[in-house]
Amino acid sequence: MYSRLEHNARVIFKGAALGTHHDWVSATTCNELVIKIDRWRDEVFNWMDDMDIHRAYKDF
Repeated sequence: MYSRLEHNARVIFKGAALGTHHDWVSATTCNELVIKIDRWRDEVFNWMDDMDIHRAYKDF
């Protein structure tokens, strides 16, 4: 069972490495992953800032 789970995880992450968030997969630390996700959010949701819409997740 664990071998199959490992195989599935490798296939998923290998596919992600070629996909939209390939840079997320390349993160080597949790902190680096958080920084990459925050950058992505800033790019995708910058229209909310332009419209003065509050992004609650930034409060943490």
